[in-house]
Amino acid sequence: TPNILSVEWLEKSSIKQQLLDTDDFLLLDNESAEKAYNFSMRESIRNGILARKKGGLLGGWCVYICSGVAGNKAPSVKELTLIIEATGARVITSLNDSDMLEPHCIMILTSDPSTEAQRNEFGVRKMERFGAQIVTTTWLFQTILTQQSPNMRRSEMTSLPSARDTVAAVG
Repeated sequence: TPNILSVEWLEKSSIKQQLLDTDDFLLLDNESAEKAYNFSMRESIRNGILARKKGGLLGGWCVYICSGVAGNKAPSVKELTLIIEATGARVITSLNDSDMLEPHCIMILTSDPSTEAQRNEFGVRKMERFGAQIVTTTWLFQTILTQQSPNMRRSEMTSLPSARDTVAAVG
């Protein structure tokens, strides 16, 4: 749909196993939200139409959600999964090597800011070395809000600090 919809549309469509009519779930004409979150609804709709022609906003990406992200100033795991899948991405539940097809097509979702536990979670640093992108929930939601593909916004993705940076920040 070329519209900005509430999460409720995703949930109810998932329950019914079909895409529901969007009319009851539209989020329109919210100038205060556009100003607060620095986006243009018109641009987002235009960008979304273009993104769908290429398989979705995050089409071709796999997203791993680190522990402690869901429910920590972010939607529940179920809602995050629905939101991510609605972008065309596939949610993966493990960073084991056997699950990885192409690390350069993987996003590792952390809180904003990421926690030390997330940075040290099994496989995170290894996958980043192999080309996985570390993204925060703030980056994800701004990307969804603006409907700008990751390639257009890659410079805004975050990288985990190195051990040296972490020590410097602590010390």
